Amino acid sequence: MYNRRCARYPVHFQSTLSTAQLPEGNGTAVELSIRGCRVRSFIPVIPGLRMKISIDIRTPDVVIEVDQAVVRWVSGEHFGLEFASITPEQFERLTAVIQQLPAVPNRG
Repeated sequence: MYNRRCARYPVHFQSTLSTAQLPEGNGTAVELSIRGCRVRSFIPVIPGLRMKISIDIRTPDVVIEVDQAVVRWVSGEHFGLEFASITPEQFERLTAVIQQLPAVPNRG
């Protein structure tokens, strides 16, 4: 499993995922960190797959758009994404959201 280096936070944010092969799929971000997220989805993914993810924060006009995320691990209907390319504006938005969330102790 992917070794985490950042605090992660429990969330339940609806997300839209897309790859070159899959124009659009849905999922739920269930953990969020400054470097990535854990997603629950039934779309088929494999480690190394690159995708775009839009995370709806449930606040009017707040959606985090990550231009490129890489699947790092897969376990059943969950997979881990590392944010590989995010604009400075979107990174600021992500940082502001994370500063308001309670941390979960790392499990490994």
